[in-house]
Amino acid sequence: MNSGGKLRPVNQADIELLFGWANDPVTRKYSFSTDFISWEQHVNWFAGMMEDADTLQYIYEYQGIALGQIRLTVSGDIAEEGFSVAPEARGMGHGVSMLRLLYNEVKEQHKNIKMLYARVKPENIASKKSFIKSGHMEKERTTAYILYELTIE
Repeated sequence: MNSGGKLRPVNQADIELLFGWANDPVTRKYSFSTDFISWEQHVNWFAGMMEDADTLQYIYEYQGIALGQIRLTVSGDIAEEGFSVAPEARGMGHGVSMLRLLYNEVKEQHKNIKMLYARVKPENIASKKSFIKSGHMEKERTTAYILYELTIE
C-alpha cells in the first residue's frame, strides 16, 4: 500500500484531467453508465458538481502527481463513494489509499456523515479489493452490483 498520498478539493483547473480519466476505457467499462462522455456533457456535469454542496470531489495526489479522483455524494448522514485511479497508476494500492484518506477526511471535516457506501460491478475486481482492504463490509450482492458499507466511528 502507498502512504504519503493526499486529497485536495477539485478546482476548475481539473476539468480536463477529470474528462480524460472519465473516458478511459477501463473506467467506462466498470461504470454503471458505460457510454462515452462528450465534452459538453462533462462541462455541464462539472459545473453542476462544483455548485452542489452535497457533492465532495477530491483529487488524489501521490508524490505531487495527480493519480486519481474520489467523490462523495451526501444525503443526510450517509454518503455514496465513487473513485477512479489514473490508468498509469493502477495496481499500486492507490485505490485503498484514497479510500482511507477519504475516511479520515470525513471523520475530521464532515462529522455529520455517519456511513459511507458504494456499489461496485461484480466484475470490477480491483475496486472490490480496494473497498475490502479499506475496511468496508459487503452488505448486499445482486447480479448488477455489490454494495459495500463503512460506518464512521
